[in-house]
Amino acid sequence: MQGGYTGKYLDIDLQNGTVKVLPLDKEMTVKYVGGGGFNAKILWDQLPAEVDPLAPENILIISTGPMTGTLAPTGNSWYVGFKSPATGIYGEGRGGGYWGPELKFAGYDYLILRGRSPKPVYLYIENDKVELLPADDLWGLDFFKTVDQLEEKHKGARVLGIGPAGENLVRFACIMSDRYRAGGRGGAGAVMGSKQLKAIAVCGTSDVRVADKEGFIEALRDANKTLMAHPATATLLPDFGTASLVNGMSAFGAFPTRNFRSGVFEGAEKISGETMAETILVKTRGCYSCNIKCTRYTMVKEGNYAGVESEGPEYETVNAFGSRCGVDNLEAIAMANMNANRYGLDTISTGTLISFAMELYEEGILSKEECNGLELTFGNHEAMNQLLEDIAMRKGLGDILAEGVKRAAARIGRQADKYAMHVKGLELTATEPRAAQDSGLGHSVASRGGDHLRPWSPAYTLFNFGSEELGLGGTPDPIVPDDKANVVVQMQRVSTFTDMNGTCKFIVLCNTISPSQLARLHTTITGIPFTSEDVMQSAARVWNLQRALNNLKFGVTSSDDTLPQRLLNEPAPEGPAKGKVVELDKMKREYYQLEGWDDNGVPRRERLMELGLDFVAAELGK
Repeated sequence: MQGGYTGKYLDIDLQNGTVKVLPLDKEMTVKYVGGGGFNAKILWDQLPAEVDPLAPENILIISTGPMTGTLAPTGNSWYVGFKSPATGIYGEGRGGGYWGPELKFAGYDYLILRGRSPKPVYLYIENDKVELLPADDLWGLDFFKTVDQLEEKHKGARVLGIGPAGENLVRFACIMSDRYRAGGRGGAGAVMGSKQLKAIAVCGTSDVRVADKEGFIEALRDANKTLMAHPATATLLPDFGTASLVNGMSAFGAFPTRNFRSGVFEGAEKISGETMAETILVKTRGCYSCNIKCTRYTMVKEGNYAGVESEGPEYETVNAFGSRCGVDNLEAIAMANMNANRYGLDTISTGTLISFAMELYEEGILSKEECNGLELTFGNHEAMNQLLEDIAMRKGLGDILAEGVKRAAARIGRQADKYAMHVKGLELTATEPRAAQDSGLGHSVASRGGDHLRPWSPAYTLFNFGSEELGLGGTPDPIVPDDKANVVVQMQRVSTFTDMNGTCKFIVLCNTISPSQLARLHTTITGIPFTSEDVMQSAARVWNLQRALNNLKFGVTSSDDTLPQRLLNEPAPEGPAKGKVVELDKMKREYYQLEGWDDNGVPRRERLMELGLDFVAAELGK
């Protein structure tokens, strides 16, 4: 087997308790690389199209990439693939930390989980020893306590698992690892909970082999030199974490506020990364093989939230529980972040659901009685934190909100859907598209729904980070739709490749490490010759396979590539984008043309054949 891979994977049937150790297909490594690429191909091959996401027939794939567990910059990622209970379409999530490398050290590139265990279990992996063990004493525990017990029982193990939200089948529950790392979006935690699998504890003692050690060291030096010379990865993220974006995004009018009523938050400074550094920050941390160290470890030492202690909150969480809910109390946001981690809740979706309920309350659509007796006004951080717990435990209104904003709006009725901020059922993330047109396009066409990570193109438009190698020219003004389709395509390519190779997106999202540098790292690690063109082509292959999954198995069409009506029809009320709406149709047409998709958003046969997806083209022909 090439370098960067262990050459084995696990196929586990939870229903009957069987474990198979199977060889890795070399063709998979060449065409789909790893991580999200493996997940998409396995889902295409093995997932029944009509399966209920919470039924035993749904499969859950947890994978790594060839750079996971190496010294490649941020070589720490693990990925989950599944049919999403939040959206009913392609689902995926990524986590960092140390669990992914530990799976590689134990000798496995990925694992597939099938069926439903008759009783709660956890999976223990120690090199060649793989066993399903009873988890009755763990079921019902929050994730922190679960980690405590399993680390005590299995010394040196790294733990991945779910909290009560996953057990209660909250449709946007996370899978967590290393206490604070989350495979956050789309409800992988609910899928894991539906299988009655509480956790996976892993302990490994092997190394990850690199094909060309001397070449890899040179490629590594070059990549790290680039990262340490870039203002985002050398200064902003290490000094103030991802919340360093808060003040800038609000100034640009791109910081979603009060359920996307605005993109400007008057309390931005109070919840910024700079304020965090001055008040609740204890120390910075980094994931495995990361010298950026964007993670904040924080503790509230006084006031009503004294004793709150956790990693974060990072930018998306600050927005979700901060400006989106009208909250400018950083300590209250830290409390919500800690509890979301304990319960295993996606902070983005949870904050969106709470802000949605707050707007319904202020508009008179929901009464106080319907809100579990809470005064759900924007800015009420006590009510916000209580409603978060109610969602995790499916209590009262929390039970309705636990279904996700699209389903919740349908159940509430009374035109509540007008205030539901989602794409394809997945709640929107922390960029106001009226102030960042490319972000609006990126959200609308994303494989998993309202997604910010493929691409996070405002790194180019809002902060003027460009890359000659990617050919990002044109108009950088974020409120102008011209040339944005190309920006979205190119940023999708490089960020998709990081999801295949096992690294964090921060090495590419600000146009830091180039495709040629990625190719050099990949070649020296795996021994598989890769050029910058191969990086972009393989990413295009996986992106189009994900799209084909959505088109041909889950029924997604062009009409689903849209945004909430508020963003398309209601002009931004303030900030640099005042008076603007998202000009989506123009950008979408250009995007489809660049991707080689037809007017209905389906990849054309010739495009599929060009990408080596002939099996998809054959299915399209049917």
